[in-house]
Amino acid sequence: MALTIARLVIDIWQTEMKALVRANVIAEIMILRTSELTEDLTSAAVKTSNLKKWLACKYQFNYKDQSYYHLIRALIADKDLLPLGLPKGTVATMSRKNFVKEMLHQATKSKPAAPLLKKGPLLPLIQDASKEIARLCSILQATPQDKQSWTMDALLFAVQDAQILFAPWIPLPNTHGGRPASKPSHLAWISFSTPPPPNTISSSSHLLRIDPAEVLTSQLSALSQRTQSDDANGHWSAVEIRLCDLPSIFHKTVPPDEWCIFYVTQAQQIYGPKGTAADSLVSETYTWAFNVFDMNNPVHRLALYTSIIVSKMLPNIFNPFAGPRVPAPPLAKTATVPEILRSVREVDLCDVPRNGHGEAAPFIFMATKA
Repeated sequence: MALTIARLVIDIWQTEMKALVRANVIAEIMILRTSELTEDLTSAAVKTSNLKKWLACKYQFNYKDQSYYHLIRALIADKDLLPLGLPKGTVATMSRKNFVKEMLHQATKSKPAAPLLKKGPLLPLIQDASKEIARLCSILQATPQDKQSWTMDALLFAVQDAQILFAPWIPLPNTHGGRPASKPSHLAWISFSTPPPPNTISSSSHLLRIDPAEVLTSQLSALSQRTQSDDANGHWSAVEIRLCDLPSIFHKTVPPDEWCIFYVTQAQQIYGPKGTAADSLVSETYTWAFNVFDMNNPVHRLALYTSIIVSKMLPNIFNPFAGPRVPAPPLAKTATVPEILRSVREVDLCDVPRNGHGEAAPFIFMATKA
């Protein structure tokens, strides 16, 4: 129940931040459309297109589905600033734990600052949610410190589950003085694990005569991939990575995309026993392994890296008679060992259905669990 309440809070926070970005970008688009300059009209069209694509992404505050790329194109019109990535706020980076701590702290104020808005449904909801989570914890006769810690843990889990890697924040103070801003802005962002952005991205388009738009798209795609790769929280694929590049993921604090119980449950449904005690035990074992796996545990990481290395040795072709549901080789029962071996050598190897151990994704999960 506590986790459900926490996830509701984070979902509404995401909705408010998406509305913040959408409203401000649309306002910028409307201003650009009033211009008679071709470059302004082009910028308006680019912003409109990328804003729609960003809002359509499943994870707006992540690198998946080119979300990061579309967000940058929707926010920034100046092409010289695009290679620098998201504009930075008063704080460039922050841990998720401190982000949640600040969210709870601001919820106690009458005039909250980032990461909360001063108006909207989230502020009263997060206050009620904190009380409800604390009430649920009271059943365990917990101390006030325990209640606060459990509330933070619930919200932290919700932020991680929503795969939020960056968020709107307080913009840098302007040079004209005045009262500093305190509410989140679409033009100021923090990251929960962002590497230093490149200062420049060189281009040889004038030599190669490449379309500048294609060059820019290529540069931003490379920036998105590099940022995602360097980000300790960025998603990565164990199947796609090469052995020589394995050290490049040693800093990751999240499991690979293949760390999904779906792969092994699907293999079990196809090849495993149905409705037996053994079937239930296997399912419970996989579920347990999935829940307790911790990337911060060196032993768990070693098991994962070992399974990735071994998975690279799995063959892609098999003897067509090796599967559990294919006919045996056409040999007499009295065939000698040399005859059997000769028959196996003469068959055409092919990609045939096998159990989960023949596929890299479920193998990585299974081998790590073991």
